[in-house]
Amino acid sequence: LTFGWPREKVLGQNFLEILIPKRFHSRHRLYLHYSMSKKLKKVSKQNRLQISVKDRFGKEFPAEIIFNTIKNGKKIELYMFLHDIT
Repeated sequence: LTFGWPREKVLGQNFLEILIPKRFHSRHRLYLHYSMSKKLKKVSKQNRLQISVKDRFGKEFPAEIIFNTIKNGKKIELYMFLHDIT
């Protein structure tokens, strides 16, 4: 389970729509766009964020997200690790 969600329900889905409270969507889209344009190649303080996320039932809690971008041919892929920090 991922924050109350079965793996098959969240794998490959837009994490903003599932895990991020709606009031933060535009801020996170802008940050991700910026991060993708910078093509981050290693884990650093720049690609670690403390954010508010929600579980399957809508309960919010603090989490840390660590992300990295990897160039795969002509595509840039985004990989993220999200964990509860309560």
